[in-house]
Amino acid sequence: MSKFYINKSYIKSENILSIEDIDALLQEGQFIVKGGNVEVRRLQIGTIMCFIKKYFYKPSYRYLGRCSSAFGEKKSYDCFSKLEIPHPQVILCAEKRVIGKLHWSILATQEIPEATDLVSFLMSNNDHTLRKYIIDKIACMTGHIHNNGFFHGSLRLRNILLTQNTNPFFIDCPKGKYKKTPIGRGFIYDLLSIYKDITRVCTQEESKFFIAKYCAKTGKNIQQWQQKLPQMCYKKFGKMKPLRPLPTTLNTTNK
Repeated sequence: MSKFYINKSYIKSENILSIEDIDALLQEGQFIVKGGNVEVRRLQIGTIMCFIKKYFYKPSYRYLGRCSSAFGEKKSYDCFSKLEIPHPQVILCAEKRVIGKLHWSILATQEIPEATDLVSFLMSNNDHTLRKYIIDKIACMTGHIHNNGFFHGSLRLRNILLTQNTNPFFIDCPKGKYKKTPIGRGFIYDLLSIYKDITRVCTQEESKFFIAKYCAKTGKNIQQWQQKLPQMCYKKFGKMKPLRPLPTTLNTTNK
């Protein structure tokens, strides 16, 4: 059955009466990118500037009784709210089903002004103190969601936005899931994915610092994981080439 959700704290629900109204909104937005089965547009809804993602599906019963990607991501953001993890606010969400077959789903989230993804930040900023501060926060945020039985599912540096006041936001998490105990492949995959990215834009010292902070947050053995995680990452992804020449020394003066 088709359904939609509207965040009444941000927009007036009387202006949107059906999923067709939401689908029509998408066509008014500025096209940003399309890849795979998802299209992204930017649009102002009322007074709120939003990013709207539309997921397309080949109609089948594969998602019968399962969340669409849009509602899956909304559930992830709801979990982040409970855990006090910064994230974009969900403005609206919808999915169209015909006789149980999922056709499309849409998620609109509030734009985070003047934010940059963490890959771009770490590739352009050589302030050692600031970089360690950000890596510390990311390690603690990752450990915090894992301690509470939640894994992101797409935990990459490109899926973490950094605001001008250096607050990181987790984004793009349609595969996020909650488990009663923080054990399983999902948690390991989170850790491998973000560690892989870190090794490509950070020094060896910073990579070890991330592991140490994550272990301190989750109660894992630091020495064991500083040996184990690089080995697991190499086994999973092979040798990772840096995205930029990594400096042997970094500026230790705050900007």
